[in-house]
Amino acid sequence: MQQTRTKERNRYSKNRKAMKKMFLFLLVVSALYFLFHSEIFNINSFSIKGNDLLSRKEIIEISGAKKGTNIFNVNLEEMEEKIELHPVIKDAEVKRVFPNSLSIEVQEHKPSAVIATQGGFMLLDKRGYLIEQVERISHIELPVITGVDVKKNVAPGDTLSNKKLYPALRILTSTEPDDLRFVAEIDVKNPACINLYTHSGIKIVLGDGERIGKKIETAKKILSQVDKQVEY
Repeated sequence: MQQTRTKERNRYSKNRKAMKKMFLFLLVVSALYFLFHSEIFNINSFSIKGNDLLSRKEIIEISGAKKGTNIFNVNLEEMEEKIELHPVIKDAEVKRVFPNSLSIEVQEHKPSAVIATQGGFMLLDKRGYLIEQVERISHIELPVITGVDVKKNVAPGDTLSNKKLYPALRILTSTEPDDLRFVAEIDVKNPACINLYTHSGIKIVLGDGERIGKKIETAKKILSQVDKQVEY
């Protein structure tokens, strides 16, 4: 009799545990269904940070994100990869912001100069990486590199490899962006005699590429003391 009662209690305990497991399973399924189908989690806004060259609209379009999509139905890694495929973007991070927003933070390649190409002008960084093509440069406060022949088939995302360009890149890497604000043009047609031109047309003869930083610092000091127009 005692043995029968023990078996019944064991059977009851097992059934109770099975019921609990089933209840938890159904609860999880219901919760997942709610998360993936509830309009509460549908995207209705975006937070964009770090963009300068690309607009907010462009970044959202590149990411492929769309309003009305459930926040749990977006693949964050895939979205980051899409954004980073754009030549302007160096790095991207996408996060969910509950209940219904996406945060997209990007790091763009930083332009340091402009160079003329067959199709117009290109922004490039200190490594010679081509960031973006622009039709006009009147609104861009960056030095223009001249004296370098650029191949026809170059495109944003390429890195220029040209011996004549190296002296210009040395100037960009040897200085801070603010140090070159007075420079309108970097002429490297003759690498042994590099010339800079200010926005007012003053010619600065740097000579070769040695001691670039010191030479530019000296040129800045001299220019600050000039109280009349000079040729060079």
